[in-house]
Amino acid sequence: MSGKILTNTFTAMRKKLLRIAMHILPDEDDAADALQDAFCRLWPRRDNINSSAEAEALTTTTLRNICIDKIKCFYIIVIEGL
Repeated sequence: MSGKILTNTFTAMRKKLLRIAMHILPDEDDAADALQDAFCRLWPRRDNINSSAEAEALTTTTLRNICIDKIKCFYIIVIEGL
């Protein structure tokens, strides 16, 4: 049942989550990849998610952290390339 909570919440919030990711990341493809990564990262924990509010908070936080990690990797590559 919890898998349904995560899936339904994620589907309902997809556009909002994509806007959040695009606000952090400059490329739309990177933002879409981050969104998919967030869902894949949360899927193994689906049985521990008990409400839509919890799924929304976890998804948003996970997505933000993934976007930040992608930016860090980009800057490390740029700095090392100098």
